[in-house]
Amino acid sequence: MRWLLGLVVVFAGCGPEEIAPTEAPAQMGAPDEPEPTIGQPVAEPEPMPGEPEPGEPEPGEPEPGEPEPGEPEPGEPEPGEPEPREPEPPEPCPPDVVCVDQFPFEHRASTDDAPHDAFDAYGCAPDTDESGAERLYRIEMPEAGFLAMDLVGLPDDVDVDVHLLRTRDANDCVDRGHWRAGGLLPAGQYWVAVDTWVTDDGQALAGDYTLRMAVTTPATFEAFGVMPAPADAAVRAFGTAWAQELTDRFEFAVVDFSLHSSERREWIVDLVTGELLFNIFVAHGDASANPEDLGTAVRFSNVPQTHQSSLGLLRTGEIYSGDFGYSHRLDGLEAGYNDNVRRRDIVMHPSAGSRDTYVDEHGMALPTWGCPAVDDRISTAVVDTMAGGALMLFWYPDGDWSANSTFLD
Repeated sequence: MRWLLGLVVVFAGCGPEEIAPTEAPAQMGAPDEPEPTIGQPVAEPEPMPGEPEPGEPEPGEPEPGEPEPGEPEPGEPEPGEPEPREPEPPEPCPPDVVCVDQFPFEHRASTDDAPHDAFDAYGCAPDTDESGAERLYRIEMPEAGFLAMDLVGLPDDVDVDVHLLRTRDANDCVDRGHWRAGGLLPAGQYWVAVDTWVTDDGQALAGDYTLRMAVTTPATFEAFGVMPAPADAAVRAFGTAWAQELTDRFEFAVVDFSLHSSERREWIVDLVTGELLFNIFVAHGDASANPEDLGTAVRFSNVPQTHQSSLGLLRTGEIYSGDFGYSHRLDGLEAGYNDNVRRRDIVMHPSAGSRDTYVDEHGMALPTWGCPAVDDRISTAVVDTMAGGALMLFWYPDGDWSANSTFLD
């Protein structure tokens, strides 16, 4: 989501010098007119018959202050311009609906006493019996972004599902889930239904729940310190991956390899709460580094034994304990760019070379053989947060991956 300003230049004092005026010659044969005596008023000439009095408009001319014929009255629009419209008042919130226009949002409720029981199935899961009671939410998104929603706090005997709708119509379904749903959406109005699942023997598993929602935009990442280009790429990549069902997690890591490793260039964000969970130093491969400055990454690879980092969208794998300790594996999601990372043993592992004290002393994070290693003092918390299916985006404007990634279309 540009104007041009016209510029008028007035040139002055650029012509030849002015010529002093001379006395005008007397008109030949003109009678001499007596000059008026000082203080004596000069008689105004009598108007000719049919001429208007001085100061009166000519016949057919409009009175002073009146518009010319064909001109609109003052305050009226010009011909062809639309009539000015009064701004429409905001649509009132229905009394049986929860209206949401501020994010992050959290709401505790129950479907035991829900005011609606009209939606029995949804367009994105027509065979799932949702004939129990439901609660409805009307969502106002002021700008485009990824809308994430999550159900938490359900007792063991409660089973309610969340549905994202374009309109107040169960068939107009964008996404749904047992606990989570979301979508990359333009600005506008949407609806959410938290509906009660019904078992095969007709038991409605209604009860308590907490619904959490947030909208993530590029500005969300920029507020955490991410530059505009990777911030925009992050929202698009996550939205595309979510639509392809490549993750069911809202923890998301963004690494900007265009930044020097002396900067905290990894951000881990919870998209359903809008929280920044970690902002940390992260290493790149030693063969990715500029020989003149090992803290700057300039080349990337998907080829084994290159000791280079890979770019693109990856998904975290299982936790394991390896040579460096408590770590998690990675799986690349982009053929030709990172789909060899597991075979290359590119993992997230702890490293003392990614501590802030090491970075302060050496002016960079210690390069690895291609792994995105993080501070060993907090790595256990990072592994526990991210392992098992969360997404990570490794960004760099290389002109190859950055121009051809299908996740950035």
